[in-house]
Amino acid sequence: MPMRLLGEVFMPKKRIMGTVKGLIWSIIVLIILGLVGCARPTGYTKASSIWGTVEKGYGYRDKRINGDEFSIVVLGNPSTSEARVAEIALLRAAHLAKEEGRTHFVIIKQKAETAGRAVTTSIPLFVAGVLVAVPVGERTTQEPMAILLIRLLPLQAAYPPDALIAAEVIEQLAKHLE
Repeated sequence: MPMRLLGEVFMPKKRIMGTVKGLIWSIIVLIILGLVGCARPTGYTKASSIWGTVEKGYGYRDKRINGDEFSIVVLGNPSTSEARVAEIALLRAAHLAKEEGRTHFVIIKQKAETAGRAVTTSIPLFVAGVLVAVPVGERTTQEPMAILLIRLLPLQAAYPPDALIAAEVIEQLAKHLE
């Protein structure tokens, strides 16, 4: 009697082939979703990442610096323009003002830049029955970033001339960003 492989003992041949086909289709779907996801500009969304590190995710992050001052950082994917990340940062500032019960805010400091990042392109291959990502090239992507430092203004009768009205900013930007 010939020896049987461990896999043959626990899984019939048809089931093994079905599992492999299912795995291949899953990989194809993930690749397609990944390509489609990268083709759209970054929207008004909180930064997140499938790896759990917010620093690498696209979208906005905000942090209270002290009292009424906040920093807002927006990182866009390579399909996002510098103008769009600036608008997302401004819209987030207006939403922060409303969330904190304020109507006006001022921009203390702003910065826009584009960062280059090396990205390795790989393809999935089965090697000795194991799925392995094989690097096939490297390219540099340009990711726009906008940084705002804002101060929320207390409710008062008169505001400085450089104060922005949160409701107006939201009305002007929300339609094409959210």
